[in-house]
Amino acid sequence: MAISKLILNGVTQMDVTDTTATVSDVASGKVFTQVDGTTGTGTASGGYSINDFIERSNVSGDVVYNGAITKLPIAAFAETQITSFSSDVITTAGFGYQFFNCTQLKTVSLPNFAPFATNTAVEMFRHCSSLETIYIPKFKRSGNYPFQGCSKLTMLVLPSIDYRLGIYACNECTLLNTVDIGENIGNTLCDGNAFTRTSLSTLILRRTAGVIGTAANNFTSGASFTCYVPSALISAYQTATNWSAMNITWKAIEGSYYETHYADGTPVT
Repeated sequence: MAISKLILNGVTQMDVTDTTATVSDVASGKVFTQVDGTTGTGTASGGYSINDFIERSNVSGDVVYNGAITKLPIAAFAETQITSFSSDVITTAGFGYQFFNCTQLKTVSLPNFAPFATNTAVEMFRHCSSLETIYIPKFKRSGNYPFQGCSKLTMLVLPSIDYRLGIYACNECTLLNTVDIGENIGNTLCDGNAFTRTSLSTLILRRTAGVIGTAANNFTSGASFTCYVPSALISAYQTATNWSAMNITWKAIEGSYYETHYADGTPVT
């Protein structure tokens, strides 16, 4: 019987190498309320994957987690049939693949997720082909392929990113038309193929500390889009390596909607 709703609030100890846990499965909604018999081995990954609780093919519907664990383990919900995931307490994650190939996943809300390691979130949402909305305002760093193949995602807002995007970050996000990058990004946008095979029409680059470098193949060949940058940097972007070779309409952030709001409507503070 498929689980229609999974609530993990009762989990107090998790470890991916410990498979001895048993689950208390109660109520008509098949809700997990506690984990018994844990023997935690203290690995760096820290946290059970859903496979330690039940067969992945049986996990579907909405997942809410607001318990004691703050770190999502490697491949925590990979290849399950969940449709949404939300957690106010998750702040970081293991190496990657947390939602890999969750083809039914439509919405994700991780308001306090702020991974700081560059190899975190590798392929975290790769091939989530139904993903439409993702709210990760504190997202700082990612590994490679974090959003590749999210073919229904239309907007990506990363106000807190402080390093470059991983390669193939949004490759094959075919409906992606708007990307908003915060002012703390590093000197390079991405090492390659960040926005290839997308429908990018609007790119907002908020960094004021000089031009953000880009690889020549970060965008679909022949793509045409509008890029909003600080007014003082427009002329520098127009002559910068690789940027100058693209068909871009440059506009100032100042005086535009994006001066006071991120692309998703969140006020700029």
